[in-house]
Amino acid sequence: TSHQHGDVCIWNYDPQRRTDSFNVSKESIMPSYSLSNKVHSVKVISRKKWFVAGTSDGVIHVYNYDNKIQKLRSFRAASDCFITSMAIHPTRPYVLSSAHRGMKLWDWDNDWECTQSFVQEHSDTIQQVAFNPVDSNMFASTSDDHTVKGLEHRFSRIKIYFVWASGQSELSQFLHM
Repeated sequence: TSHQHGDVCIWNYDPQRRTDSFNVSKESIMPSYSLSNKVHSVKVISRKKWFVAGTSDGVIHVYNYDNKIQKLRSFRAASDCFITSMAIHPTRPYVLSSAHRGMKLWDWDNDWECTQSFVQEHSDTIQQVAFNPVDSNMFASTSDDHTVKGLEHRFSRIKIYFVWASGQSELSQFLHM
């Protein structure tokens, strides 16, 4: 779980107990932000025994949790804005991140290279991204502009499959997986 004071907590599902906790803010690559650095999104990459944490300074931190929690790297994923959401591709080495009105696809097999950017896809802040569980070449994003957009990432340019406008609470439930 992530917390507004920069903490990440690791939980064991069976006994429902916290097994570890640490502060990502103290390890920020942007020291000027470290005191107020919030963790907005944490995702587990179980096949690698990693987790990623997106923070308010626009940085994604990568950790190994195999035996002991170990920081592998940090990289700037957004400038002048925070990471709002991340999604892990179910089969490929990709993390999809969102920040403000844009999204980026990161390839961990290629030293966390940004392989695709989706800029200004929404007219307001993107709040959540998720890969389609049936067709993993597609993903959806929700935004404060009260839309859900379905997009495809397999080609060099994106293809928008649908735009759905509604109330924000309904949008969040639509993408909750």
